[in-house]
Amino acid sequence: MYITWVAWLIFAGIMACMFFLAFFVAKHYFTKDKDQFEKFPFVVVVLALTITSLCVFLVPVDTFNVSTMTDPATGMLYPDLSIEGAASRGTVVKIMYYVLYGVLFVFAFGVVPFAYFFYEEGDSETTFRQRLRRSLLFTSFFLLFVLIILVVGLFFRPAPDDFSKKSASDWINRLFDTRNAGDGAILFCLAILTLVGLVIWCTYTAFGLAILPVKLLRFNGRSTMTDDEIQRQLIINREQARAIETKYDRSERRTRQDIKAYYQTRKRERELQAAADDRIQSGSKCEACWNEFMMPFRVVFGILSALFTLLLVISVVLTSLDKALNQWAGWMTDRPKIPNPIDITLVALAKVFPLDYVFLGILILYVFLASLVGFTHIGIRFLWIKLFSIKKHKSQPQGLLLMAALMMFVMLSLNVEFSTFAPQYTTFGSQVSFDYVNGTKSATATACSLTHITNETCIMTQLGTMYSRINLSMSFFGTVFFFSNFVFVAAVLGGIPIALCCCQKKRGGRSKSAGEDAAEEDAAMEENV
Repeated sequence: MYITWVAWLIFAGIMACMFFLAFFVAKHYFTKDKDQFEKFPFVVVVLALTITSLCVFLVPVDTFNVSTMTDPATGMLYPDLSIEGAASRGTVVKIMYYVLYGVLFVFAFGVVPFAYFFYEEGDSETTFRQRLRRSLLFTSFFLLFVLIILVVGLFFRPAPDDFSKKSASDWINRLFDTRNAGDGAILFCLAILTLVGLVIWCTYTAFGLAILPVKLLRFNGRSTMTDDEIQRQLIINREQARAIETKYDRSERRTRQDIKAYYQTRKRERELQAAADDRIQSGSKCEACWNEFMMPFRVVFGILSALFTLLLVISVVLTSLDKALNQWAGWMTDRPKIPNPIDITLVALAKVFPLDYVFLGILILYVFLASLVGFTHIGIRFLWIKLFSIKKHKSQPQGLLLMAALMMFVMLSLNVEFSTFAPQYTTFGSQVSFDYVNGTKSATATACSLTHITNETCIMTQLGTMYSRINLSMSFFGTVFFFSNFVFVAAVLGGIPIALCCCQKKRGGRSKSAGEDAAEEDAAMEENV
């Protein structure tokens, strides 16, 4: 029997590491403009990103907790562990989930909106008291939304399909079941917010998973031209553009040939300017040598990231087909009939803790990084309207606050996706069961299933219990969770050619953000060619 405090100690260490990672991410993206930078939004972003990651890093602790309750030789609870003791250990993990979810909800609908509006209201004519009052007023609407969801969840009890007199009576009894009403409210709120997270999961994260390997494998190296050559070419391009501009009066219409030549000249000028800016920002030759030194590692990481994306897509497809073909109840199977590579790996590694923690941690960090890349390339948008850009040292505090809130929903949806990536691992861990006939144990152990659950065998994880209850008691959410997997796969596969095109366009460097207006002007001009 393992000592469970080891898992909690590792979790505490990860908590500290994620805080420093969140600090680095915030420092990397926050603007360096002293007029726009404020400490309060920076601290909120760091704490929000830290809390976001902890909700998913608790999953291996949950799995380790149940895996160490039963003896793999018998499939039963260890002799020195009582049923009450097993339930008590599960309750500790459940409380930790609820605490982290509660803090996440408070940050997503309280602290982050307050920081956003507090920053927005800041100007030379507004006093601190006015900023505080207005920020609290706007934030109260978000808190009211969460309160409404919780109240609805307290009384939400779906009626049975066969609504007979007896079933109506049972449903009314469940409606006023105050003992489990709190759990129901939390799960209903969790399901609602997970739907929001799945939208972001199928857009930002899916595109990030598609473009990250491409970015790493297609290295945009520094220009081989010297500084003098770059400046000389810039002068030549500007003279060519000026010659075309002065060739015509304002009333004259340019020829198609001159329009095309002018567009190509402007495009080349932006590429040269980007190369010059790159040399200024990279500075010394030491940094150039460092970039050259890191090129092989970029290739290795690019190949690994491509493999991770491929594994995620394959695992989602296989598990979704399994649920569709072998449906047991509520888009669930009693046990996976079609195994997927991630689930097989995690179940095998769970027998040698903390190897499963390491593998799952790498997977979580990869999803986290891919989501950040998705936000960097897409920006913060409302439908097709771009609100904020997420760029290195150029991101406005409002944009980063929104990104932190959206990342919370992404990681919330990742908990649901764990039941697709690794259904057996996140439900039972490495537990096995044996068939007993007249007290005689069968010789072959089988993986635990939902039909083998008792108080002494096949103990479910708290994560598996929560999302099983959502699937079975709120079938609408279970259906949306299931079909969102196909949307996710389509988004990743559809994002690959888009990612290839994006990286091809941006080989000139950071010119798009620097000369966005000129690019739009040239694009409009090109349409008229």
